[in-house]
Amino acid sequence: MRRTARQTGGLVTAEKCGASTSRALDAEVSFRGDRAISARWVLAHVIEETARHAGQLDVVRELLDGTAGD
Repeated sequence: MRRTARQTGGLVTAEKCGASTSRALDAEVSFRGDRAISARWVLAHVIEETARHAGQLDVVRELLDGTAGD
């Protein structure tokens, strides 16, 4: 049974989604009503976005101080 964040009081946990803690990364929740996403997908997306933004900030830093990173 999938539940939305609103139905679970705003905090989505593995237990509220009916998943065990050993499979918490694979627990799916409803996203914008029309698709389900897992915690594993969210974690991978956050890591990807963080890496992308860190790379962009590194370029800006290099432009500002003129030195290249290692």
